[in-house]
Amino acid sequence: MTQVSPRFLYETGLKEVYFNEEQVTDSVVDRYYELSRYPGNLDAFPRRVSAKLDTNADKISQVSVPTLILWGQEDIYFPVESAHRFQQDIANSLLHVYPGVGHLPMEESPSLSLTDFREFINAQ
Repeated sequence: MTQVSPRFLYETGLKEVYFNEEQVTDSVVDRYYELSRYPGNLDAFPRRVSAKLDTNADKISQVSVPTLILWGQEDIYFPVESAHRFQQDIANSLLHVYPGVGHLPMEESPSLSLTDFREFINAQ
């Protein structure tokens, strides 16, 4: 992965994380593919996917700033139960769960997530 990363792998991966595969257009795949070509990105990818994501999870309750949590109901990597746990653990948090959306709600439902983001920011 650090030397060779063919474009078709990005398409396959995006079709896993997007709930609606029709949203995985050539331009979306191209954007991810091109971003991976920036210096250092290919080298960093294996470290990112092998990182333990639950390291220091007990510290999440120490978050003390208003927190917006956006989550796709159909996220196959991080089940929606995790979002509800975050909301419980983070004081002053607001959770939005989007039905029919996978791992990337900001991309899969950009208008709705932007509206929710703006409302959250304006309420602070």
